[in-house]
Amino acid sequence: MKHHLLGAILLAVGMVIGGMLGFHGPSVSAAQKQNIPPFADSAGRSLNIINELKELVALTKTQNDLLREQNQLFKSGKLRVVVTVEEKGGRSSSSSR
Repeated sequence: MKHHLLGAILLAVGMVIGGMLGFHGPSVSAAQKQNIPPFADSAGRSLNIINELKELVALTKTQNDLLREQNQLFKSGKLRVVVTVEEKGGRSSSSSR
């Protein structure tokens, strides 16, 4: 009895899902709805890509400056690094250089 009820429920759920998918048409992108070709504004797209690349170059320069500053600190010997490892017993050991 329980197997028949479970089978009927699964069949009903499958039919509902199949019906929903059957009524749902294929998705259409906004460009297809407006009949705009995918590469209609290639000049504008190229300018957008160039601007994004310029921003990446600026970020990379900033990152490189920060890394140079960090390396100078490491080489100067004025930097003190403290590492703490927490053990399972609740004790912690630390070492510094």
